[in-house]
Amino acid sequence: MQFLTNTNFDFVGKRRAAAVLSVVVILAGIVSLVMHGGPNLSIDFRGGQIVEVRCEPAIDLSAARAVLVDANVGVQQVQHFGSDEELLIYLEAGVDLGVDQGTRTIPQILADAFPESDVELRREEKVGPKIGKELRTGAINSVVVALALIMLYITIRFAHFQFALGAVVALIHDVLITLGLFSLLGKEISLVILAAFLTIIGYSLNDTIVVFDRIRENM
Repeated sequence: MQFLTNTNFDFVGKRRAAAVLSVVVILAGIVSLVMHGGPNLSIDFRGGQIVEVRCEPAIDLSAARAVLVDANVGVQQVQHFGSDEELLIYLEAGVDLGVDQGTRTIPQILADAFPESDVELRREEKVGPKIGKELRTGAINSVVVALALIMLYITIRFAHFQFALGAVVALIHDVLITLGLFSLLGKEISLVILAAFLTIIGYSLNDTIVVFDRIRENM
């Protein structure tokens, strides 16, 4: 195939179109973040409780949400998880059901409201608001320190601060696009996603170093 044999792609010639696309995506992401009051943080960062139950046969999601809201147990969100039979229920950080009480309360409420469905507890996770705040602060600090060390390393490696500044701008560009897409799609930012962001930073930095090496050779 011609596409596989011709590897001379005109990337530089498409730079304006790529720049426009990047600006549009970044601006849309920033607007979405502002409208939502920031990224959609999981309970890893904001604190709270997750209860996962399996209802067989499946019960209506809206009906389950209404029942739990009426029960006044601090429900924030109810959604399907993997299949229509699996429900993932998010509870507020300030509501302390406790492990034993929480694991009994949520399934029992659903079982009483929907006797035709067999409700089974699958898992429960709880993160206190203090721990969530510490994780959030630690995540921000880790990203800031990583960027500072990257700037220092590239400045020493290439003997030009402009290279370091360009690398950090490229990293911010990649992270902003990904963060904006998460906000536009309504996806949560958890510790696992934070690790994915750090992976993106690593790959982006690797590509930038390769390009900078070629630029230094040409210079």
